[in-house]
Amino acid sequence: MKKGEHGYISREQRRRVKERDENRCVACWREYQLTVHHHYDFTGTIKPKGDSSLCNHPYGETRDCDLVTLCKHCHGKIQTCYKGSPFYRMITEYLAQFNPE
Repeated sequence: MKKGEHGYISREQRRRVKERDENRCVACWREYQLTVHHHYDFTGTIKPKGDSSLCNHPYGETRDCDLVTLCKHCHGKIQTCYKGSPFYRMITEYLAQFNPE
């Protein structure tokens, strides 16, 4: 497993998320330099940086609906944009369709 900023994401989970997202960046459709990004939860609560004990699921595991495939460029963009930005909202709206709640 690879430890990210928000906890562990297994190789299998990364594979599933990339497959769900058609092996391309959901923001710009690039098919190279892909990464799986752990998006913040839908409630607007920002998790403390470096706190790997927190994620969106009440039992502590990272769900596929919390993850999104982005290219290196768009991943850098989402890391620096503010939560109310159109880019951030676009990613949140995309992930909302996979949220079982």
